[in-house]
Amino acid sequence: MSQGKFGELNIGFLGSAMQTVIPDLLLKLKDAFPKINTSLEELSNNAQLNAVLKDGLDIGFVRMVRVPKGLGIQPVFNDTFSIVVPANHNVTTASFKGIQQFIEENFILFSQYYSPLYYDIVMSICEDAGFTPKVSHKSVHAQTIFTLVENNLGIAIVPTSLQQGFNTNVKFIELKNILQRAVLSVIWKEDNRNPVLKHCMQLLLGNNN
Repeated sequence: MSQGKFGELNIGFLGSAMQTVIPDLLLKLKDAFPKINTSLEELSNNAQLNAVLKDGLDIGFVRMVRVPKGLGIQPVFNDTFSIVVPANHNVTTASFKGIQQFIEENFILFSQYYSPLYYDIVMSICEDAGFTPKVSHKSVHAQTIFTLVENNLGIAIVPTSLQQGFNTNVKFIELKNILQRAVLSVIWKEDNRNPVLKHCMQLLLGNNN
């Protein structure tokens, strides 16, 4: 146990991490350290930050650029953004010219509390196109956002990786030509004493971490 070859790792995450980074990490852990158990909890950025600080989580997968002293942060996945529209929307990938085509639409966003950085980035994407989006609904769950879009209650801008794993009648139009990216980072407490954490970080980031 002191060598971290068995024990438990408590992981917090935003929903999009479950589509990309976490499954790969769990498979690597299972292969290299089959006696390590993991606990997963979907939480907002701030909730993960507080839990890591208080040793309730060993690591968190968040969208933020700065963390308090005593925490480490490292980007692990760089994603594009996509517009999510109803499947029958008249704008398609082929006819898409720019986000200004959606200036009259209502927007459905992840809650500002859930991910302040995401909220600010989405606002900046629209502002770069010359308008401020009309926000009609906010949610903390991707499934809820997609269901609202499916029912013609608005459109959304989300990390492109979220198109995996959901069975909804919507379509994604990738925003390839904008500067903004959806950066997912891992955070951890630098003086965390859980011996399992070292193995996790090596698998996630490489042997230099």
